[in-house]
Amino acid sequence: MEGTMKAQRLNTETKEMRIEEVPIPKPGPNEVLIKVAYCGICHSDIS
Repeated sequence: MEGTMKAQRLNTETKEMRIEEVPIPKPGPNEVLIKVAYCGICHSDIS
């Protein structure tokens, strides 16, 4: 699979969350790539 995907990233210094276009990673040996449709984030994970 080639192209880009959207990723939500947290800047640990500013605590700012951003949605960015990033390259789709290529799985290595004995790895798989899984498409995630939805994801939850706990507020304590980013505080």
